[in-house]
Amino acid sequence: MDPEKDSYSAFHAEDIRGISLLKLLRFHGVNELYIAGLATDYCVKFTALDALRLGFKVRLLMDAIKGVNLKPADVDKAIKTMLDRGAKKLTLKDMEG
Repeated sequence: MDPEKDSYSAFHAEDIRGISLLKLLRFHGVNELYIAGLATDYCVKFTALDALRLGFKVRLLMDAIKGVNLKPADVDKAIKTMLDRGAKKLTLKDMEG
């Protein structure tokens, strides 16, 4: 990512060749993303919402996210927004098998 640009979504990132995450995912035929990370109410939320807007299926790994929660309900609101827009809840344990 460009250190001069502030962004919460991974979709604003580029690799060292200047290729965007979207182009890389499309090139490799990816259509479903499993999203985890910090912070639920910022980077996770904006990345998930961009992914959904761009037509990806999004699986939100509930036991692999952590929020900042500057205001008491920020994380809950972020999760609700992602689910309302089409993300599906999943846990790492759900993936065992």
